[in-house]
Amino acid sequence: MINWCILNPLEGEPLELDDPKMVAIESYLAFERRGVELAPGKHTFEMRSEDNMRIRAFQCFQNGRKLELDWIAAGPHEQTKLAQVAFTVAAGGPATVKLWVNDSLNRRDSQRRYVEEVEFVDRAIGELVADLKARGLYEDALVIFTSDHGEALGERKEIGHVQNLHDEMIHVPLVIKPPAGYAGEPQLQARRDSIAPHYDLVPTILDVAGIPALPEQRGSSLREDRPRLLIAQTHRPEAKHDYVCLRDDRFKMILEPDEGTYTMYDLVADPEEQVDVFATQRGEREAWVGQLETIARIVAEGGLTGEDRDPETLERLKALGYL
Repeated sequence: MINWCILNPLEGEPLELDDPKMVAIESYLAFERRGVELAPGKHTFEMRSEDNMRIRAFQCFQNGRKLELDWIAAGPHEQTKLAQVAFTVAAGGPATVKLWVNDSLNRRDSQRRYVEEVEFVDRAIGELVADLKARGLYEDALVIFTSDHGEALGERKEIGHVQNLHDEMIHVPLVIKPPAGYAGEPQLQARRDSIAPHYDLVPTILDVAGIPALPEQRGSSLREDRPRLLIAQTHRPEAKHDYVCLRDDRFKMILEPDEGTYTMYDLVADPEEQVDVFATQRGEREAWVGQLETIARIVAEGGLTGEDRDPETLERLKALGYL
């Protein structure tokens, strides 16, 4: 259980939410957005828990303006049972508090919960397939199963899915069951061991359904036999550091923009990503260095700069599905 309240030094007594606001962490994480009436002045927001927790994000807004925060006890992503953050409210309107917190589990409990979630999803998919068959729709249906991200369950001492770009976080299942008799099935089968960026799914669905491509759509049908490149990113404040990576069927290269450091893995020889080969094998994917720097700059500056608008750079970014 997470118990939070706002300590108001102007009146000397805590201003408690819902007397107090109790949030039961029964699933992996909880998110709350709540408007509160606060007198002008400095306030301290306190979060207490009987069990370990991590503050994934905390923000306070007033009239659309984000207030500056001063962490007094603990802070974002730290494992703690008590966190305090102070902020100053001006006159002229209520404040809105946004809190994202999750309980901090040991590896064994995280793995147990994850197995339970997978079993739940498996049952739901089984019910869907059974219903399609009962209605006589399964044979003619296009069924696609995938995920938006993976999950670390203790690898590299991480639990969750935002802290890095190793394959336990970005390599997800993709299952495609085309309609019976679909002529393009052999081409799809031929690509079953290759990477498939998510932005190729919409073109694939349209292709299987015989529907023309969307105007300026990204990606291409997975029936097309061509090299594919995956781009992945994670950013603060959800992550501790910013990272951006490129990955193909052989190599992965990761850039940490703040430090300007690269890591690279040979995924065929080293599928667990234990050995950094950037110093010895960067030449295998030398063009990726500039591409990653361009992507990181676009993210940091909120869009393309004149430096990025030359035809060659634009073509590379378009090929990545980034434009």
